Amino acid sequence: GGTIPKHDQEIGFAARRFVTSGEDCYVLLIDDLEHDRRQQINEVFDRYRSAFDRILGERREDASVHFLVNMLEAYYFADDEAITAALELTPSFDEYIGDVEEIRNPKSRLRQRLHAYNITFDEIEHGDRIMDHLQLDRILGNPKTCGSLRTLIAWCVEKMERHPHF
Repeated sequence: GGTIPKHDQEIGFAARRFVTSGEDCYVLLIDDLEHDRRQQINEVFDRYRSAFDRILGERREDASVHFLVNMLEAYYFADDEAITAALELTPSFDEYIGDVEEIRNPKSRLRQRLHAYNITFDEIEHGDRIMDHLQLDRILGNPKTCGSLRTLIAWCVEKMERHPHF
C-alpha cells in the first residue's frame, strides 16, 4: 500500500541489489544536513527509511540512514590538534567550544581563523593534510557533541562487532 517516490525507489532498489549480493553486505545512506533543512530531518529520514523498509523486507536492518553536517570542515574544529599539526600553527589553533555540527559555515569560519596565521585556506591541499591528522577519538571525545557522526560510527561498529572479518 502506498507509493514510494521514484527517486526513493531508485535508492531502495539499488540498496536491494547490493545487500542481496552477499551475506555481509550493508548499505549506508548519508545525506547532508544543511542548516535550512533541520526542521525537515524527521520527514526526510522517514522517507528514506520507508523506502528501505518496504523494498529490502527482511534485509531492512542491513541498511541505515544517517545525516552529517553539510561541510566536512566542521569536524576539523572538533580536533584542533589536527589543524595545528597539519598546518604547523604557532600558537596552537584554539579549541572550539560547543558542537561543531552546529557551525553554520565551517569553511568560512576556518578561512577567517586561518587568516590570523596569514594562511589562505585551500580546502584540497590543507584539507588533505588536516584529514591525515584527524583522530576520531578526539572528534568524538565529548559525548554531548557530534551526534550525527556518533550514530553513524556506532552503526558501523555494531556491524563490525557482528562480523569481525570486516
